[in-house]
Amino acid sequence: MRIGILGLHGMIGTGLAAALSARGHQIVGTSRAREATPELRPLLADYHSLKLGEPADPAWFRNCDAVLYLAHDFSHGANERNISGTRDWYASIAAAGVPRHLFYSSYSAKAGSRSAYGAVKFTLESFFLSQQQWILRPGLVTGKRGLFAFMAGMVRRLPILPVPDGGRDPLVLVSLDSVCLATERILRGQAPGEWNLHRPEMESMREVLQIMRRVWQRRNILLPFPTWIPLGLLRLTEFLGIHLAVSADSLAALRENRKIRRPSHLPLLKIVDPPLEEQIRRLAEEASP
Repeated sequence: MRIGILGLHGMIGTGLAAALSARGHQIVGTSRAREATPELRPLLADYHSLKLGEPADPAWFRNCDAVLYLAHDFSHGANERNISGTRDWYASIAAAGVPRHLFYSSYSAKAGSRSAYGAVKFTLESFFLSQQQWILRPGLVTGKRGLFAFMAGMVRRLPILPVPDGGRDPLVLVSLDSVCLATERILRGQAPGEWNLHRPEMESMREVLQIMRRVWQRRNILLPFPTWIPLGLLRLTEFLGIHLAVSADSLAALRENRKIRRPSHLPLLKIVDPPLEEQIRRLAEEASP
């Protein structure tokens, strides 16, 4: 298949490009960067620089069998640009005759979400479902980038670990390998609709931190505190124009996950996510100098 990936340079986009090209698929990638990264260039049949809010040229996707929508603008005030920009891309790409459109949403997407990310994703979910297309909701990816990697970095570096609300809330996790495998299996013959891609069993944040401590052989002290404290501090830093590795919105989305329960579709796709400790040990090996 010839597959377009919008948002190529994100963690999931990069992983999908590597996994799908290794299985013989042709990849057309876009991202906001002027050029694809050197490690991705050999994997691509074509590449174009494209930002949300800019028009997508239908000719880029004319021979594609599917397009994967991963692009998201995290800058302040970008909600409408994310929504209208993604819809406009869909209209252009559908006009090019592409039959399959896979929108990557979030486990935290829901109506009335207090998280801007969750609210935007829910709005776009509704749009893609109305077009009889596919919605994929990955859990928090246990990779070398993003919030999970940030947690791992804290375990490695800090003697005292701040733990929101004592770490009792469940984390909805999935490996990048499982997301890539699920994507290909959905592309190869699964019906349009909603697909939840996460481990069927959920570990609490405290359990995840304990595994990380064991893997890295750390004796960090876990310090519980109310979530509203870091949430307020992160919002203040963002108001002042200071952007950290974790955003207030991502923390708010994690907090809202405690109210959401969705079944995992990995068993339906015959995918077994590796044991979490195995995933963390592999992350530790890759992080070693």
